[in-house]
Amino acid sequence: TGFVAVIALTLVVGFVSLLAQDRSIQAVDKLLAIDGRIAELSLRSNVAMLKARRAEKDFLLFQREFGFDEARSRYVTLLRTNLADVRQYMAEVRELTGEPELVRRTQAIEQAATQYEAKFLGIVDLYGNLGYVTSGLEGQLRAKAHELESIVSAARNDRLMVDLLALRRYEKDFIARGVDKDINAFARGIDRLKADLALAVLSPQIKATVLGLIDAYLGLFERYVQTATRIDFEKAAHLAAAHAVEPSLEKLYFDVNQSAIATRNDMERLATLTIWTISAAALIAALIGVTVAWLVARSIAGAVDECLGFANQVAQGNLTARLTPRSQTEFGALANALNRMTEALQEREAGLHR
Repeated sequence: TGFVAVIALTLVVGFVSLLAQDRSIQAVDKLLAIDGRIAELSLRSNVAMLKARRAEKDFLLFQREFGFDEARSRYVTLLRTNLADVRQYMAEVRELTGEPELVRRTQAIEQAATQYEAKFLGIVDLYGNLGYVTSGLEGQLRAKAHELESIVSAARNDRLMVDLLALRRYEKDFIARGVDKDINAFARGIDRLKADLALAVLSPQIKATVLGLIDAYLGLFERYVQTATRIDFEKAAHLAAAHAVEPSLEKLYFDVNQSAIATRNDMERLATLTIWTISAAALIAALIGVTVAWLVARSIAGAVDECLGFANQVAQGNLTARLTPRSQTEFGALANALNRMTEALQEREAGLHR
């Protein structure tokens, strides 16, 4: 029984060791293959989002310096590439985990990134409508102003030329600064130009042509103002979409790091518990082994002493001595065998005396 208990405790120690090893392997796999990978993907998503925001700002800064087509080719492509990386990383995160909350958050990040991209592309199209120097609305304004200038210059009307040059200045000031006072100044300049045109000594045909060009020029400027105003509105919505992506990515990275820390702490607690369990089981097994060894040694020594005493009595001629079997063990069988031997000797001796 004692040795069975020792063997059982030894098996318990081995089972606990195997279980702890299996749990440790699972925790390490989760830490490295899942938590670590998700943390890496969320960090890459943050970097990709920062690159996309940088491409956005570079486009807004340099689209007039490089030209719309060059800026769109250079920066819009870069922004779309980085946002595609963000969506790909979020899809990989969903492949690594089945947690509903994490899946929902990655889907929300993807949706916000898509909205951010769509709104930015809308702004890019609006900038394309505005144009630059010879393209878009700005190019049309320039062409229409040159038509007016050529007619007014041919008419040699200095007053109208001054009014027209003032309009061009207000136009360029608004294009450069986008300030409302330049819009109001442009409107007053149109009224002044029309009033001076009415007083100018020109043929009715020229006046009608100039008035048509002024109205067309005004219409183009109003479209330019509307487009610029819409760009400002779209920028606000675009920034709101960007601000929805960035904090979500940062929180995802923070939460995944916290999960990795929790996994590591679980591993440490499991290792500590395993050490204490194995130590306790080993100590108990040692104590039981020592106790069993002492009891067995005591039992063997007692039985051997009793047999020796019995043998001495028989050697001295006391054939009536008998051993009392105390158990059904090997020593009990030995006692019975010795008793039968003594009985046989006693019977033989009795027979010789007869």
